[in-house]
Order: sequence, then structure tokens, then C-alpha cells
Amino acid sequence: MPSSQILSLPGMADVTGGSFERSAKIVDALAGYYVSRGYAPIDTPIVEDAELFVRKSGGELSGMLYTFDDPGGNRVSLRPEFTPSVIRHYIEHASDFGAPTRLSYSGPVFRYHSLDDGDLRQFTQVGTELIGLAGSDADAEILSIACGGLGELGLSEWTVRIGDTGLLNRVLDAHGLSDATKGFVFAHLDELKAASTSVDRLVALAGEMGLIRAQGEDDLAPVATENGEEATRRFVRDMLSDSVSSPVGRRTTDQIVERLLRKLRRADSPDRLASALALVADLSKVSGAPDETLPTVEEILRAHDTDPAFIDGLRALFDVLPGRRAPLSNVVLDLAFVPGIAYYTGIVFEISCDGDDGSVTVGGGGRYDGLVRALGGEDVPAMGFALRVDKLVAALARRTE
Repeated sequence: MPSSQILSLPGMADVTGGSFERSAKIVDALAGYYVSRGYAPIDTPIVEDAELFVRKSGGELSGMLYTFDDPGGNRVSLRPEFTPSVIRHYIEHASDFGAPTRLSYSGPVFRYHSLDDGDLRQFTQVGTELIGLAGSDADAEILSIACGGLGELGLSEWTVRIGDTGLLNRVLDAHGLSDATKGFVFAHLDELKAASTSVDRLVALAGEMGLIRAQGEDDLAPVATENGEEATRRFVRDMLSDSVSSPVGRRTTDQIVERLLRKLRRADSPDRLASALALVADLSKVSGAPDETLPTVEEILRAHDTDPAFIDGLRALFDVLPGRRAPLSNVVLDLAFVPGIAYYTGIVFEISCDGDDGSVTVGGGGRYDGLVRALGGEDVPAMGFALRVDKLVAALARRTE
């Protein structure tokens, strides 16, 4: 009796024949192009310490990890992307690198995601990382290399969608919001853009989650900020002594004061959150050509009494891009575009190749200035991108049909 057949796993595909040849040619062409632009090739292990991929990547990517304990008892993961591994290598061998450092890579990555859209759980990425250089020139360099690589493959019909998590973070910081509340706002960007929710509804939800102070507590926040913690503690204790003659339940007056102070320290103002949400809701609806949308963004910022200089970085980028193989006619500014990886801190982008029957998203990237420090290195700016080989194969096939 023959043994039962062992099939390939869901989301895993054998690459053979013409598909193998086309994939190999794409990898070779892009790898050669990146080297010609000064990006030295690097390879990193497929298996890494799991902490490398969860420390700053965020819940969306963390939930896709292939994670297990190896025979030595180490908690490890198959890499879901290259960036953390490249940064880990940079930190370990920092003395070997100058400033800036330019590195390129290619190889398989693994993400355990839903198969509803027919996507693969193993696919090949090719990309670059620019470490140690900040500013619009560095942003434009990465964008130009990403787009220039498409030209090397013969792809001319493409669109770059650009967002700016840095702009949104500056707006939220100006409203004095905590990191947790900023994450809440980012999580609801799509709803704000689609107007499928309201500012009042989101403020109420934030209250239910304990992110903002309740009515009455908010009135004490200026006292805590202006007078300091000890003065605030005395102020609240005096208020309670006037209105509460004995301990409430099993709690003493001091316990009540400490509990209230903890809530004041960790929670944000509902009024500030409402103001920030109203501004972000307006910004999230901005999408279009840079020369048309930037004036609109400036008007929105001014209307909400927010510094219009917050978009100076975008202005500088769009001034530089036309001379870097990334014409503005191919660029869309979309301030609601925020990738699912949490370490991005500035410009973010996604590249799609256009066709008669729709578009294929082939890759993207962005700026991640806090990642080197988060992984144990110095405070060094960095930016990079990755393209998917299988998506490039599909885009080229559509072009020749």
C-alpha cells in the first residue's frame, strides 16, 4: 500500500520553468542596478531571534511571524522582512561601516497571513537600506532607486503613493497626545478618511479604552502640569478633605489621591484628542498630485491653528524628486496612507504598476529613524524599501499580454 502523498503547504509555491527564469532575471537585474548605485550586497540568516522582529514592527507584522523554539531552547522566527536583520548586522559591525552606509539584499521572507486574497506566505524580496543619512535628499535617493529599478526591468507605467507618518506624528505631538493615543488615531485613519465614523464616536471609544480622562478629571490636568506632582497631591487632598469626611469604602484618602494622579499621568485630554482627530480627519482626505494637494494641506493646517512648516519636508522632497527618475506625474500624495509596520517615522511609500485591468502593488518602504536605537545601536537615521519579485513577474506579464 503506497504512503499518503505529502503536498506543499498552503501559501507556499514551487517556482519552476519560465517563472523561475523570469524571477532569477529580475533578481539579477535589480541586484546589479543597486550595486551600480553604490549599495553593497548583503545576505542575512533566514532564522533570527524572534525579539528582532517584534520589538518595533508592531502588531500587524508580529501576528504574521513563523515563531518557534529551536532545539537549543531559543525563541526564533523566520524573517518576515529584511530591514531588522540588516540593521542588526549594521549594529553588530558598526565599526566596519562609514557614514552613510548603503546596503542591498535579496532573498525569501515568510509571513503567515490569510490566504483569502490568494497571496503567498513565502516570497522573495529585493531592496536597499540607506543608513546614516536624513533629509529630503536621502528620501529622494531611496525613492529614485526604487523607481529606477522598475525602469531597469522595462516597467514604465507605475504610481508611487506617498504618505508622511512624520507629519501626522508632529500634528499629534502638537496636541500633547501620548504614544498610546497616537497609536489609536493611526489605527482609525481609514475610518476617518472614509467618514465611516465621527470624532465624537472615536473620543467616546478612547474614553472606554481608558486613553483619555473623564469629565472632571480633565479640569485637574492643568493643575498637575503647572504645579508639579507634590503640589497637585496636596491640592487634591485638600479638596477631598473638604468633601469626604471618611475613607470611601476600603480606600483611604491617600489611596484615592494616588489613583487619581495615576489616571492624570497616563490619560490624555478629551478636548485635545477631539481637536487632533478633527485635524487628522481633514488631512486624511487629502489625496492627489503634489502640486495640487500641498496647498490644500497648508490651508488645513492653518485652519486648525497648526504650524504650516510641518510640511516643509514634503515640499523639499517634491522639489528634489523630478531630477531623480521619479517624475511628479507618477506621484500621489495620500496622507491617509500608513503601512502596517510600526517603526516608520517619516516619509512612507507604496509602488504600484498600472495595467488595463487594474494595478499590482510591487513594494514600498519608508523612513525609520528610531529603529537603529530601538535595536540597541546609536540614534542613527535610516530609510529603505523592498520590492516583491512575484509581483514584479506579474506586472511584467501584464505588460506583455
